[in-house]
Amino acid sequence: AYKKIHAEQTKMIESEGFAFLNSKKNVQLGEEKKQIEKDLMESMMNQIQLSGIYALFYEEQDTREAKWLQNIYDYSKKQNYEKALLLCGASHRNSIMKKIPEFEKKETIKLNWTFYE
Repeated sequence: AYKKIHAEQTKMIESEGFAFLNSKKNVQLGEEKKQIEKDLMESMMNQIQLSGIYALFYEEQDTREAKWLQNIYDYSKKQNYEKALLLCGASHRNSIMKKIPEFEKKETIKLNWTFYE
């Protein structure tokens, strides 16, 4: 199932490029792959080991993305600019989008985020 999803993503990237990478379909396929990864690890490892390894893997990604956003907000407080662009891997798109409302609540500066599809 994982290989099939990966092959579908690769085919769509080749045929549609950034339009696909920035699409809801790519986010959906990425989430399906993440679930398969988790299911695979659960089937291969004992539950105690899995929870630690799986949690550490996704905690590291979560921490890294939060640091990216914190750096953007910190920079934006110090610098005056009209427009900026954040480029990141397509697999980070969905989780970054989910983190922004948290930052918007706690930060004094409000940024006008636009995600292109």
